[in-house]
Amino acid sequence: MDSSLTVEYNEETFTYDNNPDFNQEIYEQEGGYIEIAGSRMRPSLILFKVDPVAYHTVLVEFRQEEIETFKEVVFTRFPTPIAFNFERFERGYENQQNRLQLLQDTWESVIYLLYALIISEFRYFKFSMLGTTIKPKQIVSDSLDDRLSIIAQLVTLAIDEGYDLPCLNYISADAVEKLRELNRVRNKFSHSFAKTDSQCRQTISEYQSEVLAILQSISQIRNIVLARYISQEEDILSFRHEDFQGASLNRTLASKTISSAKIAQITNYLNNRNILAIYNEDIYCVSPFLHFKTDAIGNPRLCFYKKRKGAIPI
Repeated sequence: MDSSLTVEYNEETFTYDNNPDFNQEIYEQEGGYIEIAGSRMRPSLILFKVDPVAYHTVLVEFRQEEIETFKEVVFTRFPTPIAFNFERFERGYENQQNRLQLLQDTWESVIYLLYALIISEFRYFKFSMLGTTIKPKQIVSDSLDDRLSIIAQLVTLAIDEGYDLPCLNYISADAVEKLRELNRVRNKFSHSFAKTDSQCRQTISEYQSEVLAILQSISQIRNIVLARYISQEEDILSFRHEDFQGASLNRTLASKTISSAKIAQITNYLNNRNILAIYNEDIYCVSPFLHFKTDAIGNPRLCFYKKRKGAIPI
């Protein structure tokens, strides 16, 4: 039987006061208050008091439906590197070993993408990193630990200095700490022998809820559009681009119109060699940390900078 994410009973979370959204849902479904002998009572409270087992049963169904709805948001709205791996973890795995690898690929994609975005935003807004202990060689380090340390330091610096970075809408210190814990799990995987299907299933059961919690905590990242410039429109302030959103690898084209002030800032990046991040009116280059390779038929596939290979280019 395949491992799937389910809501489990917990006395702390399954209390009446801890579920206002569910209580409101019942209120709306039942058409408002129920009046008994002149007293008005919320239908959810009546259910909780009269039949707590039924209340908890329906609450579990409500929370499970929330999970499934959120998964669809990840599949369709999250940046492709995350959405693609997560959809394959849920729907496209070959066996439990492969599924565990896809779960790991999902959270690694989160780390690489958050890193690319926050470094690129500091560069785009010309904010100094001098308030950190980050060394230049760490920025191109092979280590995920280094990347997580840099993300954490830059988030703290941005908050302390009042930097208005888009990434602060979806990166939190708590999410970074959870990613650090998962990276420790990853390191344990890499030093262990091959797991059986049963062991993989157990490991998935232990960590998939944590990965989902991280995805929920960074859910505003769905408002970031990763794009590759294609061509200029007739209007000089509009350009066509390919976007990388959702799990599908099919080519998707769109248009973006920006102000004359903004286009002056990004002219050097408007070419098909770079990957751009579009967040509302801000457009900034995330290459080389996020780049692309073309497949056999010429379509670009996103890839992350992991480590330098070969000679340094002249």
